[in-house]
Amino acid sequence: MFDNIGEKIKTLTKTIVGIGIFVSIISGVFLLAQFCSVDAPGIGFILFILIAGGGSAISWVSSFVIYGYGELISKTTEIERILSGRQTEKNIHIMNEQEYTEMVIQKEFDDVGIKIHEQGENTWICPECCRENHLNKTICKCGYERIE
Repeated sequence: MFDNIGEKIKTLTKTIVGIGIFVSIISGVFLLAQFCSVDAPGIGFILFILIAGGGSAISWVSSFVIYGYGELISKTTEIERILSGRQTEKNIHIMNEQEYTEMVIQKEFDDVGIKIHEQGENTWICPECCRENHLNKTICKCGYERIE
């Protein structure tokens, strides 16, 4: 029932906005029809624009806070899942100067934080930008200096 609550809040918000927009348009059409039947189409059209347009805009704008709250819950849950160690591998796409390369960086969680294991015998991975560097270089292109 309460699993994945962030996504449920976002879905409910989208549904409520859809219903609000639908009701606003139907109300506007109803008022337009009522005023056209009493020979006042100008007033009916103005009310249609105000009710349909204004009601739709109010429904949409008022959903920002609730949708944002659902997004906040989703992101917090994802961060908690990653930090608790349930996800220990992450594919990271890195852009080199000539080509895109894909590396898999193993993450080990300890008391201090995240340790990044070095890939291969001749390279090290920069913890700041995740760029692969040759062992004879002590400074990465991003400016991080490796202490030997």
